Amino acid sequence: ALREQSEACGDGEPYYPIAVDAVLGRDDVVVRDAAGSVIATAPTPDDLAVLGPDHWIDLPGDALRPGCDFEQWFDALEATPTVYARVVHDAAASEPIVLQYWFFYTYNDWNDRHEGDWEMMQLGFEAETVEAAMEAGPSRYAYAQHEGAEVAKSGDDKVELVDGTHPVVFPAAGSHAAYYSSSRWFGKSAQTGFGCDDTRTPLDQITPAVVLLPNDVPSEGEFAWLSYTGHWGELQPSFNNGPTGPITKGDEWSKPSQWVDDEGRGAAAAIPFGSSRAVSLFCTVSEEGSKLYLRVLDNGWQAIAVALAALALVVAIVRLSSRGILIAAVRSVFRRRVLIRIGLVATVAVVATRALQHAVLRWTPVGDAAEVLGADSPWVLPVVFVISAIVVIPASGLVNASVAAALTTGDGSQPARRVVGRRFAQPTSIIVGLLPMLALVGGSFFFVLAPIVWWIGAQYMLAAPAMAAEGLGARTALTRSFVLLRGHRLRSFGLLMVSALVLLVGPLIGTLVLTATGAGFTTAGLVAAATAALTFPIAGTIVSTWYSEVADTAHGGAVGE
Repeated sequence: ALREQSEACGDGEPYYPIAVDAVLGRDDVVVRDAAGSVIATAPTPDDLAVLGPDHWIDLPGDALRPGCDFEQWFDALEATPTVYARVVHDAAASEPIVLQYWFFYTYNDWNDRHEGDWEMMQLGFEAETVEAAMEAGPSRYAYAQHEGAEVAKSGDDKVELVDGTHPVVFPAAGSHAAYYSSSRWFGKSAQTGFGCDDTRTPLDQITPAVVLLPNDVPSEGEFAWLSYTGHWGELQPSFNNGPTGPITKGDEWSKPSQWVDDEGRGAAAAIPFGSSRAVSLFCTVSEEGSKLYLRVLDNGWQAIAVALAALALVVAIVRLSSRGILIAAVRSVFRRRVLIRIGLVATVAVVATRALQHAVLRWTPVGDAAEVLGADSPWVLPVVFVISAIVVIPASGLVNASVAAALTTGDGSQPARRVVGRRFAQPTSIIVGLLPMLALVGGSFFFVLAPIVWWIGAQYMLAAPAMAAEGLGARTALTRSFVLLRGHRLRSFGLLMVSALVLLVGPLIGTLVLTATGAGFTTAGLVAAATAALTFPIAGTIVSTWYSEVADTAHGGAVGE
């Protein structure tokens, strides 16, 4: 069950497992030695059988920068979906009979990119003969995932069967790691892969042809390629190197039952739909970090220069826009405990959002739609966005308006309930206060329009503190913000970006907790939510401090003292 690809060279899985015969014997396929010299063109199984580890089958294209070349080349093969089956007899093993299925893909397009990809799953039988195994059925399933395997016992609900006998494999898009169901999967080790595998719907289900491999490894003939100990893809650094074939896999090939005993685990970590920003950020960072690493390998100095330029741009935006405002905002929040108490509203809102998402996905038709249509469906994504908007965005408005009130009423020593007051808990003040967050979230959701949305939001970001300090109505406060920012619009845009970076600190800390510790998704999400008690008030204080500076410049004195 492969992720559906709706358009050529788009998202989804363009490759399915095929027989190696489809790529051997072609003039555009060569074998190279360690020096890069071509030693065989259109290699045959017999050619490969005599070659050792220091050889690489080179398919057409650039493994690190594939573009659409590999996909178009694969389509031109017009190969039949095929898997290889192998029966292993080992009387001394806990499962004397093992049936393995080996899958050969022409390209791996995940956080690592390499030509050729060998994957596997197997069924273990507690029987002495094939006939007895067929009668009793499998006792255990093992699906290979990166360098590990996920195990299931016979009768386990997670094993999906067709006609009660044929197990369904869900290969992750790009990596082809084999899973038991449709979801998004979390990994942070060699056994699980470092990143997020994706087997989500919509899916294309195929029934491949099955080719039975001989019990012995032949050195000549149709299956002589089994003897090849070299690489099934071009030479590349590190984990982008072409992989070796089945017989080089150690116990996975020679002692498959023992391999499952040693490497198998009971479950893979499925990422809950609508999970926390910490988990989403981990997936994004691992993917984008891998892309950057691939660019460094492909064109080192250029990639490093681009990365440094991007980092320098971020630093420049913070320094030129902030000019001390960020540091002042952080100090202000830690000095005035009332601001942290106000920030607890954001923490409660984030936790409430997760609870609401869980309830909606579990107890309403939206959850069924997510399963059937896919989490990325245009019918599902807006619902998740609305769930977040219902709680978090209004809460951000309340925090922003309340921070503005606290910073413009005396010394900030009053209890939080008095600072918020009747006026600043009213809908108009909350709506005005949520504008910066609404601009940030809206720009992220409609990415193409992001610069325009962020620019507009930056022009009205001072409305909440103007409303608090000058006693203005909502419409007048919006006009006041726009007027005050004449001559300061670019810096205001920069400060909105600084606020966005501050709000990212929580998810980033949650991501680090998820990556560096044994904490689960819930713990990481709660850690990220807890930091909102600091990051939301800091972002609000940046806005209010910016207002005070602009208003002071405009009137020659502080406003609202």
